[in-house]
Amino acid sequence: MKTQKSVYLLALAVLAGTSVTAAPFLAINDNAEVFLKGGAGVRSDSNIFLSHSAPPGQSKSDTIFNLDVGAELKYGTQSTLSGVLSVNDTFNRYSDHSNLNNNLADAHFSSNYDDEKLKFGFNVNYAELNDNQFEPSSTVLSRDYLVRRNVFDTGLNAEVSVSEKTSFGLGGSFAHTDYRRAGYADSDVLTMPLNYYLQVTPKVDLSLGYRYRNTSVTIGQDSRDDYYNVGTRGQFTPKLSGTLSVGLNRRNVAGQTEDQLGIDSDLSYAYTPKTTINFGVSNDFGTSGQGVQQKNLNFNGSIQTVISDQWTLRAGGSFRNIEYANTAIPPAASNGRTDHYYEGQLGAIYTVNAYVRVTAAYSHRENHNDKNVLPAEFTGDVVSLAVNFRY
Repeated sequence: MKTQKSVYLLALAVLAGTSVTAAPFLAINDNAEVFLKGGAGVRSDSNIFLSHSAPPGQSKSDTIFNLDVGAELKYGTQSTLSGVLSVNDTFNRYSDHSNLNNNLADAHFSSNYDDEKLKFGFNVNYAELNDNQFEPSSTVLSRDYLVRRNVFDTGLNAEVSVSEKTSFGLGGSFAHTDYRRAGYADSDVLTMPLNYYLQVTPKVDLSLGYRYRNTSVTIGQDSRDDYYNVGTRGQFTPKLSGTLSVGLNRRNVAGQTEDQLGIDSDLSYAYTPKTTINFGVSNDFGTSGQGVQQKNLNFNGSIQTVISDQWTLRAGGSFRNIEYANTAIPPAASNGRTDHYYEGQLGAIYTVNAYVRVTAAYSHRENHNDKNVLPAEFTGDVVSLAVNFRY
């Protein structure tokens, strides 16, 4: 408890950011640079398992220390072809639950080509994760493990101008999740969007789109989703910009179809030159980590303000309504239930110089459901403090 209070007071004293450009560790040529990056941090988590109650003889809380080391290659910053390759390794050490200590790696590559008539993007990502999703693992009131999994995803997208005011966008992505714990569903998700864009003003496009998605799981049932939509993108007013699409979302499972309203939006409002508000709504089908069909309605919003050359403050929140399908597949705790998940964050970044910044954050999470299924209900708070460098 003393450690948790100390971290909390330290976080309040330092609160978190802005970003400045650091000189590279190694300049390969005028068009390619290598940066070294890393950091050290501590966080106090009141509910590391996202469990309704503590496992017998244990506490749900802990203080976790982490060390990050990595490198980044950037090329083509001001060229038609550009890209970034980033690799990172994170060491996590738990004060009270040493059996949870881990070493997790991640790597990301993205490349973009843009000559005004043709836009092309490609990305590959790999991440090792060891945390808990907020879905219950069983009907018991507690759990004493974290969910270890590896996630790989890759995608490409292209947009081709066919006339002065029209263009076509198409792409594809593939994501594979490999769970390292029994009872969780490995998954393969293939997504293929197609869009037609019509310019109605110099800064706004209308769109007509279709998205195909196929989800295969090792537990539960496979599914196919079709999203027929109309939308818009661009700068709608001098301060409001983003993307929005609405339409028919159809899921097919074992020959049975279900329809719902589909929404996908990501909007940004420049309240002042130094304050930006972001918000969005989405309504889509999904599949849980244990292979159960879902309907997901999400609301999210955040605000960021730059108060000086060194300080940036942030706040945000989200709400997620999750309807689980009726199924005979375990866990019974998910059967026909509706969850209400809330999350809020506060944070700031203090930029020491072009190479070093200090970040502090606080987040609160809680989950409730309409059937009073106790394993699915929890609350948790995380306070974190970190020092990061990029050289």
